[in-house]
Amino acid sequence: MRILLVNNSNMGGVEYYRMMMPNHILSLNNPEFEFTTVEGEILRHDELTKTSERVYNPATKQTEVVMTSEKVSTDDYLKQFDVIHFCRQIDIYGQTTIVDRLNRLGIPFGLDLDDYWHLPEYHIIYEDYKIYNTPQAVIDSIKAAHFVTCTTPIIAREIEQYNKNVFVIENGIDTNQESWQPDFVRKERLRFGFFQGSTHLEDIKHCAQGVVELYKNKKYKDKFQVILMGFMARPDEPSPFIGYEWALTDKLKVLNEPYQAYLKRCVFEGSDQYFNEPYVRVWQTEVDNWGLTYNLADISVIPLLNNRFNRSKSELKLIEAGVKGKACIVSDTQPYKLLANDSNSFLAKKPIDFYNQMKYCINNPNAVEDKAMKLREDVLAKYTLDKLTDKRKELYLTYKK
Repeated sequence: MRILLVNNSNMGGVEYYRMMMPNHILSLNNPEFEFTTVEGEILRHDELTKTSERVYNPATKQTEVVMTSEKVSTDDYLKQFDVIHFCRQIDIYGQTTIVDRLNRLGIPFGLDLDDYWHLPEYHIIYEDYKIYNTPQAVIDSIKAAHFVTCTTPIIAREIEQYNKNVFVIENGIDTNQESWQPDFVRKERLRFGFFQGSTHLEDIKHCAQGVVELYKNKKYKDKFQVILMGFMARPDEPSPFIGYEWALTDKLKVLNEPYQAYLKRCVFEGSDQYFNEPYVRVWQTEVDNWGLTYNLADISVIPLLNNRFNRSKSELKLIEAGVKGKACIVSDTQPYKLLANDSNSFLAKKPIDFYNQMKYCINNPNAVEDKAMKLREDVLAKYTLDKLTDKRKELYLTYKK
């Protein structure tokens, strides 16, 4: 069975977790399934040339990039696939090129969504969504799709308003991958890690005052570190990660002046010499190696404002931490309450709770270990790609042409 996965961008975190890795494991466990990945833009033309594909090679058990230079009609190219699965959107900017083509060819196609399509006004790409009317494009994609996959029952209920053929396939981790092997090494100082992507500035601000208060409490001096993972910024250019850094350090004021000067330069070179500072910046890494960043922390701090957009997200950050054997301080809200509870996480109902929970963790290292092990147990029981493969397999077989 041949499956085409269609992304609207280069391989990022969403494409990796929702398209690439789940189907990689599906092919690994079921060799009769083959998948190819392309970018959606090429399917809007009548003829393809120099197509870049990602194809799973059963012989090497790796996904390889293959360049095709031979010209072929788009119709003929698509006819070789049994199911087509799109990430986030199908057609954009009000076009119906791809939808019309697939319906004419009689090829079944689905859509995967991991986020709600109406963004809060503070969101970093809110204005772009408004300019390009992206929410309507997503809704049109939902209506057009033969089926829709998503991450949780919460976002499924939003999707069902437009398409009843909704299937929840949770996010999962490939626990056989080297970067996702558990890490139980602990340091003398308790390391609080922030693993958020680039769209969480308001969420970070939600707990940042508590972090700053912890810096100012002399009782805990030298007993903890704050580590910002996945940092990405260029000198003299705006970046949400600069906003994260300033929020978590009171505009760098809790740090010494030489370190402040270094951080303001915004360069990777020389970062090693500052790795023992109370705040540490860890630069962005390849998505394949993201799991290794969890080796640098003991606790993942996961603040999330309680609103409709955020409630439609997934439990992914808890899942990542659990696989790696790390504890979590997490907002007591959905979607995290689908997984987090008092036995496996430190719950924060309001901003001050992040401060109180961080203090508690420093004073009670055994409780940190206990929560981390319980979270790992709960995650491994449900959120590994091996366990989720049958859901995806059954779905594709149901819609096979």
